[in-house]
Amino acid sequence: MSVRGADVGVDGTRRPGARATADLIAGMLHTALAAVESGAPLETVTRRTLALVRRCLVAQAGTEETPEGGR
Repeated sequence: MSVRGADVGVDGTRRPGARATADLIAGMLHTALAAVESGAPLETVTRRTLALVRRCLVAQAGTEETPEGGR
């Protein structure tokens, strides 16, 4: 079931839909690129961006965890 761009899970909680998730990730990647272009260390930006992207893709109630360091 979809409600204003969000999917409603069987437990009744609202979760962002695929389009909203894609837009959020695109924004993260754009920001990461801008940070690198401004001189931020590539390794640091990559690690932090991957950690954020993984958090967007794993269900909050899921058992999967983001490994330490975002890898």
